[in-house]
Amino acid sequence: MLKKIKPGYYVLAIFIALTLLILAESLLPGDVSAAQSGSVSGAIGNLPGIDKDGIAGGTEEELGDKYGEAFAVNFNYIIRKIFGHFILFAALGVFAALTFYIFRGASAHNLWAVPLTGLGIAGLSEIFQLPFFTSGRVANIDDVILDFIGYATGAGIVALIVFIRNKKHKKTASVDDADRGGC
Repeated sequence: MLKKIKPGYYVLAIFIALTLLILAESLLPGDVSAAQSGSVSGAIGNLPGIDKDGIAGGTEEELGDKYGEAFAVNFNYIIRKIFGHFILFAALGVFAALTFYIFRGASAHNLWAVPLTGLGIAGLSEIFQLPFFTSGRVANIDDVILDFIGYATGAGIVALIVFIRNKKHKKTASVDDADRGGC
């Protein structure tokens, strides 16, 4: 007979899968990573109501003329930073916080473990982009910061929900105790 898998193990599996995805993507050569980013931004840019030039602040040519080619920010770059860094790490932060909460509870230990886990994964993903590990990539401290901000946002949302839930639960428990005469 098959054993029923507890929901917490699904959350843990998603956390592990997201971590492995992030680290595996970090090991891809620069040209492969750029092609993937281009296909994602191309799909997003083709959605109805998306103004690629408006999001980037102008066409690539206009931005190049205004700020110089080295500083021209384009739609692909913005999408890569938003989706490839912030949103992916926000999802990782949600599942990391849930994993710690489910398996360790809302203890003070998690106040250190959850953020350190995110910082470690963000840092490792950039270390994997050093020339020693892959070609055509550059490790960037700005990406670690953006990754960690996304991670902290996701973990913070979970922490806020847990805090509100626990506060509401304590309030309900104290009302129930008062109804029973303090027993």
